[in-house]
Parts: sequence; structure tokens; C-alpha cells
Amino acid sequence: MNVIKPHVSLNVSNVDASVAFYEKVFGVAATKRRPGYAKFDLASPPLNLTMQEAPRTGSNASHFGVQVASSEDVAVAWTRFKEAGLKTLTKRTRPAVTRSRTRCGWNIPTATRGRCSSSRKTRRRWGPRHRRRLAARPTSTEPRRPVAAAVDLPRKAVAEALGTALLLATVVGSGIMGESLAGGNVALALLANALATGAALVALILTLAPISGAHFNPAVTLAEASQGGVAWREVPVYVIAQVTGAFGGVATANVMFGKPMVFASHHARAGAAQLVSELVATFGLIAVIWGCARRRAGAVPYAVGAYITAAYWFTASTSFANPAVTLARSASDTFAGIRLEDVPAFVVAQLVGAAAATALFRWLVPALPASVERGVAREEDAA
Repeated sequence: MNVIKPHVSLNVSNVDASVAFYEKVFGVAATKRRPGYAKFDLASPPLNLTMQEAPRTGSNASHFGVQVASSEDVAVAWTRFKEAGLKTLTKRTRPAVTRSRTRCGWNIPTATRGRCSSSRKTRRRWGPRHRRRLAARPTSTEPRRPVAAAVDLPRKAVAEALGTALLLATVVGSGIMGESLAGGNVALALLANALATGAALVALILTLAPISGAHFNPAVTLAEASQGGVAWREVPVYVIAQVTGAFGGVATANVMFGKPMVFASHHARAGAAQLVSELVATFGLIAVIWGCARRRAGAVPYAVGAYITAAYWFTASTSFANPAVTLARSASDTFAGIRLEDVPAFVVAQLVGAAAATALFRWLVPALPASVERGVAREEDAA
């Protein structure tokens, strides 16, 4: 059997945190990513490592195996396993497809599954009985689902720009609408602004997180990059996309409500109370993101939306918590605006809050899931 490389599959509680760890270990980015799944296909050391999110069952191992050169090698291994008394199973993709993946697996006492697999262009069949089984299957007219591909940087940039634009359109637009309908009741206008912003955040993060991570915020991007979640070379692209999208969203909201596309805000937001509010608001936002992402990644959209809705009310600044949002809101002299001269101090306070939250949660909730730590420890002990 011509073995190319071993294959190891791990069940992990947090794929994003595990990928960040193994990217540091191997010094390369994951070969394939999709929600709940990641793959490293390494040449040195030769290793095919996959990870998928799964509940803990007492073992971190999903299955072990080897990648071989051809379907013929799989057939040889399958025959040898069967002769050795191992229970075998055979999988094959639909016969109409030229490119196929063939696997043979065996049950072992630890309840984990081993397998050997090959992927090559071939029309080889497994013999008369297998051909009869395939022929008996009904022919499907449904198109094959495309294989998920890694998202390239331009798509990430467009997703960040789009998401930030829609977020700012919501913030500014709901502020204008709330103020016009509230009849001078500032509390009612703020409530409308807060609820609309929180709801939009949930929807936008759910929609765009699989593409770019749905940062919409330079502070979040910098925090992610500092922990290895985003490559530093991608950070300028993310930030430019976020700022561009933010100004686009503000201009759109202004036009939708019959305002000039861009007009400087005169809404004063200065003083120590405002700056402390921004530090606290951004600290809390990053804390919520880190805390949820490292233990309950699926809850992040709802937690962020809920936190921002609340922060509108418990901070004197109404929780900008975002440098791109802060800069863009200076281009709208409306309920949500801010004077341009107040922007730099806000941005500094926000970055300080983000850095403090990142440093604290680096210690408070380590990025590496405990399940992976135990698995690494066992591998080191075995070595």
C-alpha cells in the first residue's frame, strides 16, 4: 500500500480557536475552512488534519487513517482488512461523476473509526456486486452541491464593506426616523435607534460571518489579528473596507431621508464622561465577542446585538464602540452624528478599551479549547 500521509480527524468544541492554535503550531493557514470544519493538508510534516465541531463524548478523536495514492491501494487495504476479520464498509460517490473519492473503514475497540482514502480521476468499479448495487440506485436529477471553497480576500473585503454600510444605514436612518416620529421625546427616539441597531447587528453577523467574520469594526479586526485570528497583511484591507462601507451607509441614509448626501455634524460629544463611556462600551463589546467566540461561537450574533442595544442606554456616549462608525457618523448632522473634532479622542478610547478586553480575556478565557489542550498533551507524552 503506497501511503502518502496519515490522516487525523479531531472533534473540537471551537473550530476557530483550534485553527488559530494549529496555524501557530504549523506556521501555515488552514487549507479549507467552512462553518464548523477546518482542514490542514501539510507537506512537512506530511499530515492531513481535519477538525469539526462536535459535542464532547469522552474522546477528541473522530477517526484516524492514511491517505493513499490510488483506488487500487484502497482495494488492497480493504481486502486485507476483510481477511483479517475486521468489519469493513465501502463508500463511493455517484457513478455519473468522474472524480470520485473511495474509502474503506474498519471498526476498532475504542469506538473510533479508521479509514484509508484516495481521491483521483478514475472510473474504476469494485466488481460485479458493487456495479449491480450502483445500477439499482435511482438516477438523481439534482445538481451536485458545490464543494465549499476558501474565501479569498476580495470577497472578505466586499462582505465587510457591505455589512458596515448596512449597519451605518441602520444607525443613522433609524436615528432620523426615531427623532422625526418621537415628537421631541428623546428617550423614545433613542429606544428606536437602539432596537434597530441591535436587530441589524444580529442579522448582519449571521449573514456575513461565514464570509469575512463580520467584524464591521476596526477595533474587532485589530483584536482578532493580535490573537492570530486574522493575518496582519489582511488588516489594512479590512479597515479600508469598513471605513469605506461606513461612509457609504451614512450617505445612503442621508439620501433616503432627503438630507444632503454628506453634511458635517455639529453634535458635540466631548468630555471625560463621553470618553470613559466609549472605553467601557468598547471593552464590553470585545469582552462579549471573546467570551462567546471561545466557548459558544453560535451565540456571538445574539450576544453582540443584545450588548449594543443595552450599551446605548448605560453609556453617556450611546456606545459608538467602533472607529469606522465614529468617523462616518461625523458626516451626518442628525440624531446619530458627532462633531469631527470629537472623533480622534473617541477612537483612542475605543482602541484602549479593545486592547484591555483582549488582554484580559487572553488570560481569563484562553483561546485554546481544553479538549485540544488535552489532546496535545497526550501527543507530547506519547512522543
